[in-house]
Amino acid sequence: MAEANRLARFQARLLEWHKKYFAWLLDNLASPVAPLEWFKRLKAPTGPAGWAVGLVKWLVLIVWAVGFVWLWFFALWVLILWETFTPSERRGSAPPATHGG
Repeated sequence: MAEANRLARFQARLLEWHKKYFAWLLDNLASPVAPLEWFKRLKAPTGPAGWAVGLVKWLVLIVWAVGFVWLWFFALWVLILWETFTPSERRGSAPPATHGG
């Protein structure tokens, strides 16, 4: 019984950890608007350095958007190819041959 309680507590802690860090990962890295959230925290300096920071922000946003599109493009093609070339029935699923005796 103690082993079952210990396992249940471990599973609960693991689930709580997973929810916390997976939510952080989705919010900060896997979101299409993640760079916009990053840029809100970054205060651009004035003058030429501000222009450079603005240019870098713009380039990061473009690279992020293109990368995000290509990531989904690749994922969808993998799924399409998987569905195309994976047989829908198991091999050897034909009915057994009857032997007329």
